[in-house]
Amino acid sequence: MLNKKTSSLYYVLIPFLLVINSSVFGQEEDSLRTINLDEVMVSANKTEKPLVELTVPAKIISKKEIESSGHSRLDEIISEQVGIVTVPGFGGSEGIQLQGIDPEYTLILIDGMPVIGRVAGILDLSRISLGSVERIEIIKGASSSLYGSEALGGVVNIITNKEKSEGFSKKIYYQYGTYNTQDMLADISYKKNRFSVYGNINQYSSDGYDLVEGDGQNTVEPFKNRTGGLGLSYDMKTLGSLDLNYKLFEEDRDGTIFITSPGIENKSETSENNISLKYQNELSKSVSLNIDLYKTGYVNKEEQIGANGVLNKNNFDQSLNRLDIRFKHSTSTGSYYTIGFGYDTETLERTNISVKPQHKSQFLYFQYDWNTNEKFNLVSGIRYDNHNKYSSQLSPKVSFKYDFSDDLSLKGSFGYGYKTPDFRQLYLNFSNSTSGYIVLGTSVINEVITELQSNNELTFYNELFTTDLTAENSNSYNLGLQYYVTPDIPLEINLFRNNIFNLIETNIVGRKTNGQTIYSYSNVNKAFTQGVEIQGSWNPIKKLRIKGGYQLLYAKDLEAIEEFNSGTIYARDRVTKQSFELKSNDYFGLYGRSRHQLNLRVNYYMNQNKDNINLRLNYRGKFALVDSNNNSFLDKYDTFIKGHILSNISFNKYITKNISLQLYIKNLLGYKDVINLLNNPGRTYSFKIKFNK
Repeated sequence: MLNKKTSSLYYVLIPFLLVINSSVFGQEEDSLRTINLDEVMVSANKTEKPLVELTVPAKIISKKEIESSGHSRLDEIISEQVGIVTVPGFGGSEGIQLQGIDPEYTLILIDGMPVIGRVAGILDLSRISLGSVERIEIIKGASSSLYGSEALGGVVNIITNKEKSEGFSKKIYYQYGTYNTQDMLADISYKKNRFSVYGNINQYSSDGYDLVEGDGQNTVEPFKNRTGGLGLSYDMKTLGSLDLNYKLFEEDRDGTIFITSPGIENKSETSENNISLKYQNELSKSVSLNIDLYKTGYVNKEEQIGANGVLNKNNFDQSLNRLDIRFKHSTSTGSYYTIGFGYDTETLERTNISVKPQHKSQFLYFQYDWNTNEKFNLVSGIRYDNHNKYSSQLSPKVSFKYDFSDDLSLKGSFGYGYKTPDFRQLYLNFSNSTSGYIVLGTSVINEVITELQSNNELTFYNELFTTDLTAENSNSYNLGLQYYVTPDIPLEINLFRNNIFNLIETNIVGRKTNGQTIYSYSNVNKAFTQGVEIQGSWNPIKKLRIKGGYQLLYAKDLEAIEEFNSGTIYARDRVTKQSFELKSNDYFGLYGRSRHQLNLRVNYYMNQNKDNINLRLNYRGKFALVDSNNNSFLDKYDTFIKGHILSNISFNKYITKNISLQLYIKNLLGYKDVINLLNNPGRTYSFKIKFNK
């Protein structure tokens, strides 16, 4: 292995200089403000609008930033953004935590099409390749007024490449790295007059790695995945334009657990198929029509094979169909409104679910973008969702932006978000005899419990958790300032608060006579996340760009606060073994949240060929994943994962105008935690050669 032990880093101190002489930068043509004016976002309002004019907290990760970073997968680059951290899920998957809100509450889109396949509540972002990504759009805060369920915390939309110039365009690269990791891409497009076609194929593979020797299995098993896409676009002039897109993802994972002799072989096959048809037409100078039709399917098959054949088999088959029709009308004053409607149909077949559930919903939304004058912009909207299993939902949102001057703006937003219980929380019936637990969805728990009681297989059971689940909902608040210290030093400060109600939690509801613990779900908690985000950038010279940001986060359970205030929560001294009462300020907060997050990105261009060095430092403060002192709450006497720095550096060299080389070192300081952070193998290296024309 190419890893070396390094000392643990408990804190980072990064000075951020903001006050400099504005005259130095007054004549720079490549100012950040100029660049930002060219950045257009679609996701925030379902219509094109410059990033600097948006009324909600938003971020664009550009193609230039993606390519210079050296990253291959979505989870890698998105974890470097302010207010976003990656969190581990089951089976080595990684989701994102946005403003302290769990991964299942952030909607992930590719070209506006929802990505499905949340096998255990987390959608694994590592399965999404960056090879053909044009940009990534991030919207923070509840966005259910436009996108419905799953957008309670925000939206991430991955925009893929589309050819805009005439003729052929080609992009080919090969990347090789530690653990025999290989990443290969071919991306070709052609445009002629009103017709264009584009396609890509990506293969990504690794031998995996083992951080815990002697446990009988690899930490990450060997895998190979393939991503492909094909698109056709045709401009019919007065009749509008058509876009047809097909995307495919396949992955194979194989490994062996040597806890017995012979070992147990694990096989996993995953596939995802997406097809979309988009129609757009300018019906008049003021009215436009968009029709989006999506069909997506996700399949996961897992097998455990022993000496005598198949020991266990699990299948997960999910599908989603969506129709979204919307009209946009622009007024003579520069304001416009959008009205849309459509439907969703979602089905699931799973080995551990006794029924074939189907969720259907119809939706209608309206949004008005009101420009009263050059200084003030107000955006208001509301969405109605009619669900076949749950009560109807009204999701309002309002946001504004006021320009005090060319250099200073105030932003504010309020949004209501909701999320219906997923199939897992409703219908799962899973028993893991090896690890000693059972998980039951609320729609099957009564039937299973009745059978266990009749067979005298229960030692205890809590009937409080037999009620049906209701949809989770939230109120999201954001208030921020956007200030240009100089034309090349933009500074953003955003205060946020998210109140979450009817939060669905996993609970211990019983125990079998054989010792197996029974888990289920219930609406039991009210929680909040709140804090501040600060980010900015600086161009001290034309060739050097520095970007940085910081998030302070408090994420707590309101019922836990009441318990601590009541003086009924205790902890045990690790030395004396004596119990003592905990105070209200001993409560740390929700699991998996860090109080502090800090990042710094430095990009230096060495010459006119744009050879560059790209350095990123990401600090995450301490956090805990489990309650180690068994009082059911996370307090300061629990065992925490220490604060640490993850650093990445890339060197990019252009051999010719079209051929470039890249050396990428991930986790430069070599930080590892083999007990808690199994998705981090330590320092790794990779080398890429790319042809782009």
